[in-house]
Amino acid sequence: KSSCDVMAVEVMKLYKLCRDSVQLITMFVPRLRKEYFQDDIFTTRMDFSSAVLTAESWNSGGQYQVKSVDPCPEGVKKMSNVEVVKKGNQQSKIQQEHLKYKSHEAQRDELFNSFAEQIQRDAVPLEQDLMEGCAED
Repeated sequence: KSSCDVMAVEVMKLYKLCRDSVQLITMFVPRLRKEYFQDDIFTTRMDFSSAVLTAESWNSGGQYQVKSVDPCPEGVKKMSNVEVVKKGNQQSKIQQEHLKYKSHEAQRDELFNSFAEQIQRDAVPLEQDLMEGCAED
């Protein structure tokens, strides 16, 4: 994860070996608030950029402390520190956007009802209905 773009919420890089090339495949996590650091995905990790012990201190039985690195860029707020403010029955932006669009069933029902109303409004009796002598079964 050390080479991933944390602000684009890139979590993995894969290399696909092809017949005559190597293709880079990247995996992203879809998030709405990319302006904040996603600290639920990118936790602190061990620092492999420098040695923890020298050869002499390791041979002498020296104690070591694993260094950790916070992948959060400088000056970027962490998502866990952002306060979510909700007032009463206020809906989130996602819920409001979702309510703008009707489901397929609701669209179908609305279209069917409009056709039925139009047929009832424009109802003209058919010629055979006006003829006398026809028995109704």
